[in-house]
Amino acid sequence: MGVSPKKLFEVPVNDLLGFIFALVSTAAIWLFLFKLHTFQKLDIQDILIEGVTLLILICGFAYIARLHIRYLKRGWLLIALAQLVNFLDEFTSEPEFFNTTLEGIVLVTGLALVVKGFSVAYRSLQEENGLLKNLRQELMLTFDASPVGLIKIDDKFRIEYMNLAMKKILGLKEDEEPVTVRRDIREIPSVKELGLDALFDRKGECKTLSIETPFWSLYGRECYISVAANPLVEKGRFLGGIIAVTDITERIKDEQRILYLEGIRRCILEVLQTIVVEKDRNKLLEKVCETLTKSRGYIFAWFGTIEEDNRRVMPAAWSGEENGYLKAVTITWDETQTGQGPTGRAIKTRKPAVVRNIAEDPSYEPWRSEAKKRGYASAAAVPIIYENRSFGVLNIYSGHPDAFHEEEIELLKMLATSLAYGLYSLDTEEKRREIARALKRSEKHYRTLVQTLGEGVILTDFDLNIKYANPAFCSLIDCKEENLVGKNLLKFIIVSDQPKVKSQVRGEEREKASCCELQVKTSSGELKSVRATCTLMTDGEQEESKILYIFVDITELKQLEEKLRKRAIIDGLTGLYNRTYFNERIKEEVERARRYNHPLSFVMVDVDKFKEINDCYSHIEGDEVLKEVARQLLASIRKSDIAFRYGGDEFLLVLPETDEKGVQMVVQRIYQEIEAVNGVREKAQRPGISLSIGWATWEAQGNSKWQDTLKESDMKMYQDKMRKCSAPRSPVE
Repeated sequence: MGVSPKKLFEVPVNDLLGFIFALVSTAAIWLFLFKLHTFQKLDIQDILIEGVTLLILICGFAYIARLHIRYLKRGWLLIALAQLVNFLDEFTSEPEFFNTTLEGIVLVTGLALVVKGFSVAYRSLQEENGLLKNLRQELMLTFDASPVGLIKIDDKFRIEYMNLAMKKILGLKEDEEPVTVRRDIREIPSVKELGLDALFDRKGECKTLSIETPFWSLYGRECYISVAANPLVEKGRFLGGIIAVTDITERIKDEQRILYLEGIRRCILEVLQTIVVEKDRNKLLEKVCETLTKSRGYIFAWFGTIEEDNRRVMPAAWSGEENGYLKAVTITWDETQTGQGPTGRAIKTRKPAVVRNIAEDPSYEPWRSEAKKRGYASAAAVPIIYENRSFGVLNIYSGHPDAFHEEEIELLKMLATSLAYGLYSLDTEEKRREIARALKRSEKHYRTLVQTLGEGVILTDFDLNIKYANPAFCSLIDCKEENLVGKNLLKFIIVSDQPKVKSQVRGEEREKASCCELQVKTSSGELKSVRATCTLMTDGEQEESKILYIFVDITELKQLEEKLRKRAIIDGLTGLYNRTYFNERIKEEVERARRYNHPLSFVMVDVDKFKEINDCYSHIEGDEVLKEVARQLLASIRKSDIAFRYGGDEFLLVLPETDEKGVQMVVQRIYQEIEAVNGVREKAQRPGISLSIGWATWEAQGNSKWQDTLKESDMKMYQDKMRKCSAPRSPVE
């Protein structure tokens, strides 16, 4: 074991001072006690030899002292003192006892202590080697037990070690070793495309760099992996690195599923917007079919009306690759073979019907040949029903087998409900026009129609004082007619919506029907959502003119829209917001942080060994773990903080107005909550929960992007997980 010249004199100060003091004291006492020789009696050659030997022993102490072995230091000191006496003997005359006997005793004692010191050093070295060997074995066992794939490479990218998880990712069995130690990892066919050497381009900075990429195992299994390269650098020289590989296939699948459902959500929202804007029935049906084919990617969609007399389904609107299909086929809803397809079943059962594979499903036999010509592979039919009234059936075709999953059917059912309401509203609007015409012809006829109408109808003057209210409006407001007449309409409209009502009355085109959505208050204080249509009614006399309002209760529709919105942004398992909503919400939080110059912190959380919990305890237990983590995260943050399920077993916390100290307190609370939960789970003999957490704070006034800060928190979380794979760790570092 060598010592560099720079470190030669890096000895403990106390040891150095003690050594010098002993030498100086001994020399002073010796020169004081004994008489010096004259110059003629001095032997210059002996003086030089003894002096050089003494100097070597003094310099040697600088190395000995660094070993911190007590016997060795004391023995070396005695040997140096014996040599000092031998050196001083060249200058003085002294009794024989001091010249030989004392020097011999000191030298032998020093040698004995030095031998004892080296013996202690040898035993310590053996113990240290044993500890290092045990530690290396424990580290290898820990690495092999890690769910993260680990590879140790040297400076030439040759493999020095690979754990079991990495072999599994590569597609190797435990007894298979085609990837051997000392082989260049870049030569493995399935690894070449990853460009691992590029991950080490900035190896001099000693930073962890990562990529996410598709990957094919040695036997062709496709998956997605996250690769993190940790270079090992000493004095700017690349010594090798640790490559950590995580199988993120499940997370990527979850993200793809989220994007898939997001596409459905956007399509349904477009349909809802069409329903609100379009007032022509035929155009509404055409636009709905067009939206399904263009926005959602179905190859064909059509709407069929139901004929009661001959039990046939007649096309009313369509879009996409029709190519004469509707003329070539006959579709019924009777008990014949042409009534057993998805369309007929949907009408008869009043529930969605799906054919997952047109080429194999026997119920599709009458139309199979025509469908295959046009590339139809699967089909779904959804009945359009509102308040027990059937308006028709919506038929959708995909070019892929098994294209209609359970989530998609649920969202299509919501779309069908909204479409049914839109058709119902259009029918109601036609009734409104009939009422307006009847009002101009006959007041008596008007009252007969209005009294039996299911929608709320009122007449007001230009000051919005109610002159008449039909039973449906009285029921809507939960108030008797005699208590309504004479009162101002604005009394029943919430304050924020009152300007809409006033603008309808004062508009330049008030003689035309205008429509808006409002919230009205019932006599009990309950709020209901309505669609209010306003029309000026006149018989040519200005003073006789009145305003006709028709109110349609759309409370259920609004609740349906809200349910749809929540379904789109809320994770169904944990109840947290999903990644789709994060992409929307983060823009607001970043803008707010910039406006008020507040810090914005991110906390990335990952459940350790989640796959093992699923494999060993079932996916049901895995779901319970995710729900428990979600509960504890919500318990650890403020109401102004936002929690997201970011991926399969990953969670993300966004903490507005939270600096580095604040985010550390949040992380501390999370660990405390999980520790308490684990105590309960241990008593119930259920698997414990372990979390890897990383966090970072974005400063609005800085030059960094919030996206980089988010990546930093993700990388810290990953590094936390890696530390757990190599050594035990306290709850919070």
